[in-house]
This record gives sequence, C-alpha cells and structure tokens, in this order.
Amino acid sequence: MTVHRLPVDDTPHPLRRAVVALAIVVLIGLGLGQLLLSSRPAAIAPHGGYRIIVSPHAPLGQAACRHELHVLGGSGATLCAATRGRPWIYISVKNVRDSNGYPVCTLTAYNHAGAALFDQDIVFPFGLPAGPQLPRGTSLHLIWYLPLTKNDRSYVQHHRWTPLEITRYRATCHGRPESEVPV
Repeated sequence: MTVHRLPVDDTPHPLRRAVVALAIVVLIGLGLGQLLLSSRPAAIAPHGGYRIIVSPHAPLGQAACRHELHVLGGSGATLCAATRGRPWIYISVKNVRDSNGYPVCTLTAYNHAGAALFDQDIVFPFGLPAGPQLPRGTSLHLIWYLPLTKNDRSYVQHHRWTPLEITRYRATCHGRPESEVPV
C-alpha cells in the first residue's frame, strides 16, 4: 500500500497574513496613541497644572536639615530645631501648565492598611507667604517636615497616628488665583 502525502504549502494563508499585519498595525497605533496621550499636560497633571510626588522620609539630622535649607535659599537654624515627632517627607513638584507658578499643595497620609490618617496643606519653608515660585517647566525637590498640627487650620485628622505609622501619601497641587500671586 502506498501512502500519498499531499504537498505541504509553507506559505502562510493570505487571510492569516492579513490578520497578523492588521494586529501589528493596531498594536503600533495603540502604542503611539498612549505615547501622545501621556505627553499631554492634562494627562500628566490633572490636578491644576502640577505633577507631585510625596513619600515618607527619615528625619534629617540638624546639619543635614540646615544644609537642605541653605541649598533652597533659606536660613535659620530655628526651622531645623524642634522637629521631633513630626512626619518628614520627600516632595517633588513640577509645574507642567500653571502660568502663575505658585503651587498650593495638600496631602493625605495613609497607614499600611490604607486608612487615611490626616489631610494637611504642605507648607514650604521659604518664599513665604506665597510659597516658592515655580515657573512652568521647572521642578522643586525637597526633604522637609510637616508643620505642627496644633495651630494649622488646614489639618484634618481622620485617625490617631504617629509618624512611624505613615506608609504613603497622596497629594495634589493647584495654582493660586491671580489675586493671590505676589507682585
């Protein structure tokens, strides 16, 4: 008995070739679309023109605190004294689309279980009372501590906490209205 084998055609079926080509074009289009959307200021900074990152940071010693303040153009050892018991943060703010450039930033602190501990405005240690000027396209990177909560009208406590309980922050910034920008 003789077995006849049909010739095998190694060339892909035209329909299969078209489906593969279409899939490649769709994937490239989706990738380009995502790239374009991610570079739009509205996508980068949906909260008032600023991109902000805040994370917990270990407390700085007195010398490192004075150095940080000096680098930022501030002075005064009193700002670096009495920081015991306060949460320290690393903050990075970039102005991506605010024309005035004076950010107002607020954060919420969370514990390891994801519970909100408190809300509080971020007070910058220089450029008072309006805060630092941050022209469009520039960034500010800072390691600093949060103010005392006793007389802070922005502070809202959700749960009792200690600085060691804070595992993450969520923060937003918006620009000041023209009437609040220094002349």
